[in-house]
Amino acid sequence: MKKQFSLFQVLLFSLLAASVTLVLTFYATESRIVSRLSSVSEAQQLFSKLNEVKRCVDANFVGDYTASALTDGAVEGYINALGDKWSYYLTAEEYKATANNLSGGFTGIGVRVSHAVETDSMMISEVYKSSPAETAGLKAGDEIVAVDGNALADIGYEGAKTLLQGENGTAVGLSVLRDGERLELTLVRAYVREENVISTMLQGKIAYIRIKEYADGVDTEFEKQLQEMIDDGAVGYIFDMRNNGGGKLPVLLNILDRLLPEGVMFISEDRYGNREEYNSDAKHLSAPMTVLINRNTYSAAEYFAAVLQEYGKATVVGEKTTGKGYGQSTVKLSDGSALVISTIRYFTPQNRSLATTGCVPNVAVELADPSILNLNRADLARDAQLASAYALLGGTAETE
Repeated sequence: MKKQFSLFQVLLFSLLAASVTLVLTFYATESRIVSRLSSVSEAQQLFSKLNEVKRCVDANFVGDYTASALTDGAVEGYINALGDKWSYYLTAEEYKATANNLSGGFTGIGVRVSHAVETDSMMISEVYKSSPAETAGLKAGDEIVAVDGNALADIGYEGAKTLLQGENGTAVGLSVLRDGERLELTLVRAYVREENVISTMLQGKIAYIRIKEYADGVDTEFEKQLQEMIDDGAVGYIFDMRNNGGGKLPVLLNILDRLLPEGVMFISEDRYGNREEYNSDAKHLSAPMTVLINRNTYSAAEYFAAVLQEYGKATVVGEKTTGKGYGQSTVKLSDGSALVISTIRYFTPQNRSLATTGCVPNVAVELADPSILNLNRADLARDAQLASAYALLGGTAETE
């Protein structure tokens, strides 16, 4: 039996519904307005203070300066005040110089550098063949202490790294420490092509594959060289991540997907707490594996080792990594400059962040002479970490 409503009741219900909608709309609108006003107030406060500083400088400062340098300095200070060591500002010139970074090649002096976080120093870990650095006599193990007269202590590792790159044919000055001696060098930048994946088959059909950086195309090259090792009958694999500074997330995920069984391989979280999972498919490498790491294994490279370790797919050998747990995005600004800012937190499949812990090896082995990694070849006789990983896979190293 249908329930009948009078015209009065219908009108009353309609009035109540309209009132509720009006109240909800009011509160929603008020919330947005308050939020907007708060943002406007913060912006006004910032611009008011900057304008006050500008008037003071314009009226009193006796030195020379340019408006563009002051603007760049203000933005750099704003980003530095975030307190995040992985976020930084690039001027238009710096962004242009690094536009080809992680593309398999770059214009610069031809060195791979590593960051000693404890001392905020820059060490040369590799010198590329036929590069300006090789011509100038730079060696792995040299410490860069200043670039173009800017002390590393003042501009930091990231600032120095961007200054090393620049336009083809331009000069850059370096101050280098080697065995306590300070060297002053001038190099002319040139285009340098990187060999980011190298591999060889060791005795006993144990494959050695080294990834130097997760740059564009590295996943394709890795797949190619991995398949060559599979076709050649490899029974075990050593993946060398030492001195790998990381790189692009899609490249990392493509490589992990090739090695891992079906399941979660990466978890990201944005500033609002929204999480996204990236999963591998069922195709995977079933052979025994080891991963080599050191204190300069960073970002995507240490994540690679940690995930294979979590899945029980690989034994990790070497030294504890530094630790990183934020992912960055590059935002180009209207004047050609750019912000590199942390936009996600990331976690392993077991929901661990590596930011403070790093990746801890299953087998700790120190490397007496880190410059051995500059040889770009597997040297079981001189490389204790490699020899240990090789032995874990059943190999027997022949030494002189």
